[in-house]
Order: sequence, then C-alpha cells, then structure tokens
Amino acid sequence: MDDVPLVDVLQFIKLSGRNGVLTLDGSTASAQIGFFGGNVVRADHPASEPLGRLLVANGCLSEEELEHALGVQQRDQPSMPIGALLVRLGMVARDDVVRAFRQQMLATIHELLRWRSGVFRFTQDEQPPWTICSSAPARLSR
Repeated sequence: MDDVPLVDVLQFIKLSGRNGVLTLDGSTASAQIGFFGGNVVRADHPASEPLGRLLVANGCLSEEELEHALGVQQRDQPSMPIGALLVRLGMVARDDVVRAFRQQMLATIHELLRWRSGVFRFTQDEQPPWTICSSAPARLSR
C-alpha cells in the first residue's frame, strides 16, 4: 500500500466490476473487503464493532435479545450470520440489519484508509464472498 494508495485499489475494483476478496495485511492486523460486481459487500477487521453490538447501540435490539440470539446461533446455527439469524427469529427488521451492516462496513473501510503501510492481494471469485440476510448482497452506498 506504500506504492498504491488503498483508495486507488478500491476504485479499480469498483470500476472493473470485480468479484472477490481484497486481503490487507498491515503491521499489526489483517483485514478483508469482499466485493460483488465491484460493490463492497463486506469489510472485516479485528477492531470492527460486531454487528449485534451495533444493533444494540442503534436501539434495534436489547442486550438480552442479543445474548439469546448468540446462544441460539452457537447451539443451533453456527454457520448462520448473526444478522440473518436475528431476522429469521423476528427480533430485528432486515432493513435495520442492512443499515447496521453498512455502518460496520463504512467504519471498517475508514479505519483501513488510515493505515500508512501494508500489503494487499485480491483473490477473484465469481460467488459473493458473504451475504447477510438473503442471496442479494448489501451494497455500500451513500
């Protein structure tokens, strides 16, 4: 990332309509940004606020409801993303999950844009790298 600014890499992937995962390795952490059709559909960083915590902070879910859902996830649905499970359980509206998911992605990308150095690699894939509630990816938009 010393030679090519991250914003340029993101713009290239967007303009070329790529599908895949951009993995970034910084001096103290690694992160991933998933793309589908050039759109950001997921951004993960160890310091990212978990989706469930964002939903609690946004007033969409109580602490107790989140703890219950995490227990159900661990016991019965370990491979189901927490957002999809919360919607399935009727605890949170899909729109609230999408809104929190976008908030999480934006915060993660803003954090990554602050990195001063690192290396990246892009792994192209024809499948969406992640989804949250359905087969349609949540697009990052303003």
